[in-house]
Amino acid sequence: MILLFRKKSSFLKSNEFKNGVLELSRIKNKLLSYVSSTQNGIEYTVPQEIWEAFHRLAKNQMRTACELPEDWTFTYFSLKEFKEVWAVLLAKAQIHSMACLLSGKKGAGIESVVLVEKFETLCKDIASKTNLSYSKVEQILHFITYNPTIKNVDIIMQPLIMLDSSQVAISPHLIIPSNFERNLIVLINKVDQASYSRLSNNKENIMGNELVQKISKAFPNLKLEQKIQLPSPLPDMDLIIYDENTNVLFIGEMKWLIQPDSIQEVCSRDEDLAKGICQAKRIKDYVENNLADSLNRIFGDEHIKVKKIFTCVVSKNTLGTSALDRVVPIINEEILMQLITKFNGNLQEVVNAIEAKEYLPKLGKDFKIIKHKIKYAGYLFRFQAVEVIIPSEHRTRKKIGRNDPCPCGKINKNTGRPVKYKNCCGRLQT
Repeated sequence: MILLFRKKSSFLKSNEFKNGVLELSRIKNKLLSYVSSTQNGIEYTVPQEIWEAFHRLAKNQMRTACELPEDWTFTYFSLKEFKEVWAVLLAKAQIHSMACLLSGKKGAGIESVVLVEKFETLCKDIASKTNLSYSKVEQILHFITYNPTIKNVDIIMQPLIMLDSSQVAISPHLIIPSNFERNLIVLINKVDQASYSRLSNNKENIMGNELVQKISKAFPNLKLEQKIQLPSPLPDMDLIIYDENTNVLFIGEMKWLIQPDSIQEVCSRDEDLAKGICQAKRIKDYVENNLADSLNRIFGDEHIKVKKIFTCVVSKNTLGTSALDRVVPIINEEILMQLITKFNGNLQEVVNAIEAKEYLPKLGKDFKIIKHKIKYAGYLFRFQAVEVIIPSEHRTRKKIGRNDPCPCGKINKNTGRPVKYKNCCGRLQT
């Protein structure tokens, strides 16, 4: 959670995000002139300039959430093809949601908030806005259309809903905040096990390759190897780093895991990490008892001097819960790279920091425990929650008053004056 927040915080400070906000403000004001309210809802048209701007913003938004290679291919489509379809859906959802907000109708046009189209029309529209065939678009849309027969499927993974044999409902509030790549992989794990198993084996290779490239370029004292086989039935050694200066041998068991988003997924990720811990322990036992053979397998030289052997699980997206037996440490791959950089490639210092758990978020520094109270249906609910401590620059921003002009810059087309915050973006906050 802390790592995820830091990524988001970094993106919010970037020029890419700031430019996106300015672009959104500009095209929102242009869209306003094409939106009108009717007795039954809202109506709007989307000129090409406005469409292209929203489509560009959608693709930029998606880029920040992408981790996997575009050339990954599932049973019916590739990740690149899916992203093309999703970018169009995201742009359509953002335009429709913005049109509802700009309509001036009470409740932001709540009766029109769900976009309803003919499925065939939607397929044709997306095909015309991408490099994909109608049949490919149809396959992808069918894949993300809600199917209640799939066990434990979440509607966030399949956000399109067929109303009848021809009409489909699209809820912008399911599309816009979606972590599309994560949700796609979770869905594939449920319905396309063959593809998921094949690609899962590649994820750790990609993760290891990225680390090796970064480390080898910056630190010539570190020798690196990957995927070294041990005698059956022992697992392979995923990542090996040897420091020629301190004679430390670092062995990492790689685990690229899906970011958990439910209690069930948290427990499932813990099971994956527990398996990694067990594998790392078995590897360490073998290397310590068969050092000459291990060095010969890794470097082709059994006489390399080793003062310390250290094993850990190197994970992506989660460190697991406190329920895990942490006799073998678990560290995030980004933090591992940060520690190697911080100590200038000195593996002994890196290992000391990991063993001292210096990399873990600290209560009072990185996060705090807050107590919530919620009244509902005559009952008072009390519960605790974790809140990331926000850097001081975020806390010192001037609070926007309810009657202040909205910072988005919206102008009332009847009076020519700025719209008040409470009647514009402030409505979303409340």
